[in-house]
Amino acid sequence: MIKRKILILLTGLLLWPAILFSQTAILDSIKVTPLDPKVNVSTLYRLSFVVTDTIPTDAQFALNFPDGFDLSQVTLAGSKTMNGGFKVTVAGQEVVIQRQGEGATIYPDKKVNLLYSTVKNPDTSNANYLLQIWIMDGRGNSLTNVQTSSFAITP
Repeated sequence: MIKRKILILLTGLLLWPAILFSQTAILDSIKVTPLDPKVNVSTLYRLSFVVTDTIPTDAQFALNFPDGFDLSQVTLAGSKTMNGGFKVTVAGQEVVIQRQGEGATIYPDKKVNLLYSTVKNPDTSNANYLLQIWIMDGRGNSLTNVQTSSFAITP
């Protein structure tokens, strides 16, 4: 009996650091692509990645654009790989796209994409604009670490 208690205690002590220091998932192969990458153009954007953790039906995708992008007309989102509706909100340079709970749960190793519109590109070309992305559950709890994807805007 004492040996069993010691074994349980040691197992708990060995697992405790893994639980304490565990991090949220990292998206694999994340890519942001403007469908028309020219300066001053209003265009659709595509976010694509391979899921490394389960994405619930109420997940929120937060996209933080650099200064210079006009997000005032971003009102629609859709996906061929995630069914169900989406709600889009914009606050400053951040777009949040929330799944509305009608679709299926997305499981690991599935490639997904998300289209959203309409973003107006800045008036300055740059080969290395950086977009920060993270995924949260419906209550705002982070499911992924903040990820960064670079993309180009051309003259």
